[in-house]
Amino acid sequence: MEKENIKTERIDFNEFDSYYTNLKTKDDEFILSELSKLKKYEQQNKGTDYESLMIKFIEHKNPSIRIFILEYLKKSNDITTLREVKKILMKEKDISIIFKSIALLERWIREFSYKNKTKELNKAVEYVMNLISQSSNKKIINRLTEIISYSNNKDIDALIMNNLNTNKTSDKISSIKSMRNSSDSKWIPFIREFLDDNDPLIRALACSALGNIGEEEHIELLIDLLEDENLDTQKSSVLAIYNIGGNYALNLLEGLKFSTEPEIIELSKKCVIKINKEKQLDHTITPEKLSQGFFGERRKISSNEEFDEYDAANVEGWGSLNTDGTSFIAPDAIDDDIDDPIKSLSDYEKPIEQPDIDD
Repeated sequence: MEKENIKTERIDFNEFDSYYTNLKTKDDEFILSELSKLKKYEQQNKGTDYESLMIKFIEHKNPSIRIFILEYLKKSNDITTLREVKKILMKEKDISIIFKSIALLERWIREFSYKNKTKELNKAVEYVMNLISQSSNKKIINRLTEIISYSNNKDIDALIMNNLNTNKTSDKISSIKSMRNSSDSKWIPFIREFLDDNDPLIRALACSALGNIGEEEHIELLIDLLEDENLDTQKSSVLAIYNIGGNYALNLLEGLKFSTEPEIIELSKKCVIKINKEKQLDHTITPEKLSQGFFGERRKISSNEEFDEYDAANVEGWGSLNTDGTSFIAPDAIDDDIDDPIKSLSDYEKPIEQPDIDD
């Protein structure tokens, strides 16, 4: 009977307040159901935007509703979202909501860094440093350190060094992620040491970090890891080489069509096809562009790196070897999404996605 009192079709902006006043009186399950319908309606109807309505529920007493709203706000470009996330982090007790809020905050910090919004970046870093000083939870401190590492200052460096100087695996992981986010070459000597670590997760993360920081001269450090005993580390090395770019990287990736690992063949093939598409989009190649990576702005390894579909039949010579030594071409196209080993391996630490920011 409650559904009769709720408007389920398009809601105009001037109806948001009355809709919220009515909906918040319903039971939690019903509220979540209605919010899900609104989200679906918004996705199916271009031009519809319910963000200013949705955000009214961000402090709802039910954690499931708060989590739903935080997931919804991943797409937000409204500075109001940043202010609301800051409010949550100052008083939230639910650990899963804290980490989801940190992931949203990271989205803004990364954008400020990439777009050189120094004033906004410094303000956000100052806020996070204050949170760190007040927190006694090491997992939260590590996660906060990672998100401010898109910026560089002596206090952030000290936090990273503290983690580098411990023997705890979780601290090592956090330090590598922080160094990766910083994109500062001063960390390469430390990352280099982690490439030989006994833990395959550490090696995989170190590959990712080097791919974000290193130059063509550092590709040699990744070659042995293309044959690492751990498949995820091999994948991370492939992506790191792709991310560094350059002619040497392209030659190495093309050579991986003879790998004994089918997943490495598939992954490297995607990288080569992506590179060749980038070539077609930029006909004014310069040494400066090559030094940055392939044909333009340096790639940033992310947890949801995507490649377009391709026609495998048109990629001559790719495939593993038959038992008689002859080669064949993989018959099926690869899925759009690359299975990022870094994301899958780090999921044990916290259930947080790290969405990209569109420039």
